[in-house]
Amino acid sequence: MKIYKYKDLRDKSFHHHLFQIIDGNKVWCAAPESLNDEHEFSFKIDYKPSEDTATLLMKMLEKLGKSRFPPDMTASFAILNNKLEEYMQPLIGYIVRQCRKSIGVTSFSAEKSGSWLWKKYGGEGNGVVVEFELSDQSLGHTFHPVEYVSTRVFHIDVFLNSQIGDSSQIFRNILCTKTKRWEKEKEIRFLGKTPNVNITFEAPVTGLKIGNNVPDSLAEKLTNHCKSRDLKVNYQKQKQAKNE
Repeated sequence: MKIYKYKDLRDKSFHHHLFQIIDGNKVWCAAPESLNDEHEFSFKIDYKPSEDTATLLMKMLEKLGKSRFPPDMTASFAILNNKLEEYMQPLIGYIVRQCRKSIGVTSFSAEKSGSWLWKKYGGEGNGVVVEFELSDQSLGHTFHPVEYVSTRVFHIDVFLNSQIGDSSQIFRNILCTKTKRWEKEKEIRFLGKTPNVNITFEAPVTGLKIGNNVPDSLAEKLTNHCKSRDLKVNYQKQKQAKNE
């Protein structure tokens, strides 16, 4: 499938980043806390115990080895006395801190020509859209479609499971679930193991769409550069009409 990255070129310092993408398939992998959604780590926890919660809590306590009492006794006490939230809040805080500092995020879109995306991320036409070819194997493995929900609510079992086995699932839940106000982005996120680094992607660049407000000299430079690398070049409709 095709995925797209919108780049604002109004700041000339960003031009170098674009050529890094075109020439080396290198894209910046940011720290989650630097992303544009101020509610990236705002969510609610459903503490209502499921039939599995007590067992999961017991297994987590066994693994951590920090319980003053036998893990099964502590788990039963927490469930029966509505202490689950009290027990789990420090752990949830720890998980969020780990997510903030250990995961790198790069955002793409499944939408190649959204006017809202051009306005917000493409410099209001003074930018480009880079097209990538994403393999079926990568989708759901390192690249994840964002799920859009009315309210971000995670059940406590998800956090417990993350401490027993693979913590990557809870990081995916936190970083790949957003509220419906962002739905028009049709976002697909790459999640890496290191933030604030340039990542070389296996998804190759296959083309470039140039915004209608990009200066002609820069548009020509980008066009020639891409064609020398056998990459297709397109324009927003207004730019295309101007050139015809």
